Amino acid sequence: VKDDVEEISKTIKAAYEKADVIMTTGGVSVGDYDLLMKSMDHLGAEKIFWRLLMKPGMAFLFSVFSGKPVVSLSGNPSSAVMAMLISVLPGLRKLCGRSDFMLEECQVKLLDGCPKKNRARRFVAGRLVIKDGQAYMASSRKQSNGILHPLHNCNLIAEIPAGMPPAEAGFIAKAYLL
Repeated sequence: VKDDVEEISKTIKAAYEKADVIMTTGGVSVGDYDLLMKSMDHLGAEKIFWRLLMKPGMAFLFSVFSGKPVVSLSGNPSSAVMAMLISVLPGLRKLCGRSDFMLEECQVKLLDGCPKKNRARRFVAGRLVIKDGQAYMASSRKQSNGILHPLHNCNLIAEIPAGMPPAEAGFIAKAYLL
């Protein structure tokens, strides 16, 4: 869809006719072409919240348009996937009537650490590795909002708490099994 409030609004209205939940990607940050907020205002939708306190995945808008949820994810691939897995998937599972709607949690030691500061909760994609009876997570050293390769063969997401300095290798993290 073009970066145009009318086009975006028209597309959301069309999706409303066919879907129980509407999901969009892109246009939810603060740039000149981020028009989802204006489009939701144009439609008269109720904005429930904007932004998640997580990295990647902070650019996020949750609205309700004529009684249907509208989930607007970042246009950056890793941000969209992380927000989808951590915040949206449990909600969709619950809407489907599942009682086990949350991702299964475990604890892992980080094999590679996480070199970034963590003002907000940071989610790191990786693979579960069992070594000497201990659960570890191997991850790509390079992870950012705009790249997908850290998600290749990912079956685990580690959560690094907000306010932490870079996490060293061996840090014990809460993780979510995919």
